[in-house]
Amino acid sequence: MKRTNGIIGWAGVKEGPADCIKTSEVTAALKRMKKHKAPGLSRLAAEMILATGYIGTQWMSCVILHMTYITGL
Repeated sequence: MKRTNGIIGWAGVKEGPADCIKTSEVTAALKRMKKHKAPGLSRLAAEMILATGYIGTQWMSCVILHMTYITGL
């Protein structure tokens, strides 16, 4: 995994919008989510990820990039 200027890129992704998801975009999306809602299958609520700060949003960015790479969406 490489990191440059707030952008996390997955090594297997060569082109397209999925290779440039910014951690600031993930943070903004997490902040827009409704609070005090039941977590999904991961059992992680948005508040839990936000509470971890930058490390949590960086991890979430990697998860999104990995899932995008695997599914091709």
